[in-house]
Amino acid sequence: MKKLLLISTCVILAFAACKKDSNKATTSSLSLSATVSGTNETFSNVTAQSIVDTPGYTIGISGSRGSGANLEVLQLEVNSANPVTTGTYTLNSTTSSNINTFPLLAYYKYTSATNELIYGTDLTGTNVSTITISSISSTNVQGTFSGVLIDQMDGTTTDAITNGKFNATITKAKQ
Repeated sequence: MKKLLLISTCVILAFAACKKDSNKATTSSLSLSATVSGTNETFSNVTAQSIVDTPGYTIGISGSRGSGANLEVLQLEVNSANPVTTGTYTLNSTTSSNINTFPLLAYYKYTSATNELIYGTDLTGTNVSTITISSISSTNVQGTFSGVLIDQMDGTTTDAITNGKFNATITKAKQ
């Protein structure tokens, strides 16, 4: 399980560090919103990537707002051994430890130039994370999400994300 946590954290951080191409679509029909800590939040710069890599498939959705010391980022990801399709992907305490399809949620909030809060999916499943994909094509993905995320630094503090919705244009990640 620790290996899965390390791999998942690396994947989430890799999405945060990815250089965004300036030619990605950012039209008004693209959206990413959620209630974070009880406050309704809307994120801009919404992108989605479809990654096919051994041993599986990933759909990653990201949105941000603010910049510099005020940057906030919300990321969602469905990882699967098979192509990602419509359906509900849940990680909870009854999820098998050898699962091959699972959701990841991450929320980053920079509180200063040197300090950041990082909340992510509880990989133990004690706190539930769910992503539902209601529509997916080769160019667009839509759905909902929610979860109780844990502080990745202290491992105990939690923060809730509810009422999450996304509509994003998919680009193929460069291999």
